[in-house]
Formats: sequence, structure tokens, C-alpha cells
Amino acid sequence: MSARTVHAGVLALLEPLPFKTFDGFVPEGPDGRPNEQRYAVIWGSPGRLGSSDLAGTVDESAVEFRVTSTGITAEQSLDVASAVIRRLVGARLDVTGLSCGPITHVSDAPVRRYDDLPGDAPLFYCSDVFSVLAASA
Repeated sequence: MSARTVHAGVLALLEPLPFKTFDGFVPEGPDGRPNEQRYAVIWGSPGRLGSSDLAGTVDESAVEFRVTSTGITAEQSLDVASAVIRRLVGARLDVTGLSCGPITHVSDAPVRRYDDLPGDAPLFYCSDVFSVLAASA
């Protein structure tokens, strides 16, 4: 099934992974901590318009998105990130009205510890930025 936006296409592509993927918001339990122990969060962008010809005709958009991979250990965070990277890099999205190139991995950030949660147990997270070139079909 075709997605309506690049963002929706990425969410659909990540859906089969063995952990939850959230769209910019992670639900919390009554204790103020996330309900999940390992998960990914996608943060979208509208993209940067560009041109693929010498005349400068605006006909494509480079859409970047960030995925934050989280776990209760640094290793768990890296496992989530590895699964996300394997699933996304090289994949082509099926988006209505767009012709999408393969997803590329633009950058990453090392695992960091997050202590600003209730209770004694921290979370660990790392981020990866991906990009896809989308042109009108």
C-alpha cells in the first residue's frame, strides 16, 4: 500500500521491527517512565527543495529524518539502531505521487545516557539521520 507522505512511508517501513516505533512522542506510564524498554522514535522534516537540472527548475526534495534508538542499556540502544539502519538503508519508499530514491544514512551520534527520568534506572539512546530524495512522479 502506498503512503501519503515520506514520513508515513518511513513509519510503515519500520513497523515490522521487533520493537515499537513512535512518531515523535513516547507514551509514559503512571511512574513517568516510558512504557517500553526499547524503542525507536522518528522525527520528520518537510525536506529541502532543490533542482536536478541546469535550468534550476524546482522538481525534487531532499527529505531528512532522524531516528532516536532507545534502550535500558547502551547495548540495547545500539541493537535498536542497528535494526533500524539495516531496515532503512537502500530501501525505496512507496509514496503516492512521488518517485523516491534509496534511503541513505547521513550521520550518527554515539550512545548517550539519559538520567532525567523518575527512578534510579537511566535510559540510553543514540541518533541516526537518514535522507531520501523525492521527486514528483
